[in-house]
Amino acid sequence: MNLSQIPTVELHAELFRRANDNKTQQALHTLHLQIAADVAPACRVELDHLLSRSRRSHLTYPRYMLMKIERTLGWNLQEIADLFDYDHTAIMYGLQRHAVRCRTDAAYYEATHKLITKYATPSCAR
Repeated sequence: MNLSQIPTVELHAELFRRANDNKTQQALHTLHLQIAADVAPACRVELDHLLSRSRRSHLTYPRYMLMKIERTLGWNLQEIADLFDYDHTAIMYGLQRHAVRCRTDAAYYEATHKLITKYATPSCAR
């Protein structure tokens, strides 16, 4: 099966698997930074702050959003954890907190949904 026949969400997962098979994380890291670059302005934070280790809530929730988008694209917990230099359980916690925030904050939910839609549709095939 060639890559043009794979739906976009599965394409991202397939690209990750191929990158992993080739022992390179560069493609995954690049996509992670690309998604983060979209999350940062959507949440009104600086990209370098989003990618930092800070635990301040105005940064953790955008980070949880980034985790959710990557998880929706089919990345497993360990793959996401490796990008953040976290333990996989921190990713599980972040996804739980993200779900709670989505139930109580419509704007946060809409921003997440908009970005998931962007990366899960054929128009994002770059």
